[in-house]
Amino acid sequence: MERAEITFSEKFCRDVVENTLESLLFFHIHLNKFSNLVSKFLLSCDDRGEYNSDIALPMEYIFVSEDHA
Repeated sequence: MERAEITFSEKFCRDVVENTLESLLFFHIHLNKFSNLVSKFLLSCDDRGEYNSDIALPMEYIFVSEDHA
């Protein structure tokens, strides 16, 4: 079996991080917050569309990043 190797320059790696960091931070922080709001909304509405804001969100439906656990 032949083995191929690719070497990336430091500049390439820095550019990748620089150009994707904002998107990754969005997914890491804001997507969890958005998902929790959606979960709260879906669990707070009954089948008639009546909203009850006092319903607590069960732990199994809470999205948390590992370092924020």
